[in-house]
Amino acid sequence: TGQPFTVPTASGCGPFGVLNPIVNWRAGLPSSTTSNSLTTTSDVYNIGADSLRPQPAGSPEPAAVIAERNAG
Repeated sequence: TGQPFTVPTASGCGPFGVLNPIVNWRAGLPSSTTSNSLTTTSDVYNIGADSLRPQPAGSPEPAAVIAERNAG
């Protein structure tokens, strides 16, 4: 099950925050803990090191997958 959390009011919307009240009204903010919960689901796949190749220096990704494996 999800964990409850509060959602605060908006800030910094529009120049000098002039749109904050409109955003708060439309989104129903602030929102109490009883109104919100979040559940995340992740899929994790393990691949062997032989499936990776190094990327060039300065690349945002440290390695690239050469071939996908069937999770079957």
